[in-house]
Amino acid sequence: MSLLRRRAAVVTLVVLVAALLAAALAYRTAYRRERLPRGALWWVVQACELNQRVFRIGFPCLQVELPGERGPGMTVLRAPGSATHIVLVPTARIAGIESPEVLADAAGAFWREALAARRFVVEGSRGRVPLRAVALAINSAETRSQDQLHIHAECLHPRELAQLRAEARRAADGWLAFQDPMDGDRYDGRRVSRAELDQGNLFRLLLTAPEGGQGLARLKVFLIEESTVAGSFFVAVTSSDETSVESILDEGCRATLRGLAG
Repeated sequence: MSLLRRRAAVVTLVVLVAALLAAALAYRTAYRRERLPRGALWWVVQACELNQRVFRIGFPCLQVELPGERGPGMTVLRAPGSATHIVLVPTARIAGIESPEVLADAAGAFWREALAARRFVVEGSRGRVPLRAVALAINSAETRSQDQLHIHAECLHPRELAQLRAEARRAADGWLAFQDPMDGDRYDGRRVSRAELDQGNLFRLLLTAPEGGQGLARLKVFLIEESTVAGSFFVAVTSSDETSVESILDEGCRATLRGLAG
């Protein structure tokens, strides 16, 4: 390649990086004003991936795993304006929980890496929140605000976390219906072992839920680590489209921290 062509390629790359970073900054600004275009998260992921490839720094993401031998590509970032609200997002274009790509063997890695990303929530709380207080959550196709698959990691409001743990204590084998609604929705839950998460794909397990037989598009999902059984997790699902999972996430872990202090 001639010197002129190399320079043109560098200029093009710099312009592309600048454009994606501008989109990422627009995402942060729009998020604060609650005027996010539905493709904003995808723009940020593209910026993070490109920066990781070119500069080996995945800004503005906290972590970038490029696709390759270790598994599918994914990014981890903080929701703008929050120290504890973490989001894991694939680098591949996957619209959401209804997408067929989530049923591939490799997609189980998204849940495993989201569990690992809970450490950023703990760090955001300056170590005051225990790892087991951090939940994972994913919205249905109707309740999400972004058309790129993403898994939330954040504290849950203490009341809902206590309810999930109480239902987990009732769980045996298979799915069980919750005794009472959670945040107005009827849920079913199931105990999940660490081995199932490490070796399988939780998305496929969701198809076996009472409301998963028609596909995953309408499902909202929460995953917590049990407090009494080592290496055991509990997944809860509902097909309600009334509210998003964010309605029971404890933004900033504020209520969780108040409970720990009290």
